[in-house]
Amino acid sequence: MMDGIRNRRGFVSIAGEVGTGKTTLIRFLLGKLEVKDKVKTVLIFYPTLTFKELLKNILLELESGNLKFGEGRPFASAQ
Repeated sequence: MMDGIRNRRGFVSIAGEVGTGKTTLIRFLLGKLEVKDKVKTVLIFYPTLTFKELLKNILLELESGNLKFGEGRPFASAQ
């Protein structure tokens, strides 16, 4: 997975049953990328956002420097 992310080798997908550690794995990998490769990441936990709301959330998270997991601010409505 790290190779796929670092070298931009297409789409990386993680799938599995509830409780198998998908979120734990993602947080671990993203943490390693942020430290070693100085990559900024944002996790979006609100799958019902429109595309415009998604982009606004990503930009807000990156601009605020608030890149801790799960501290996003979903928009009630996008302008």
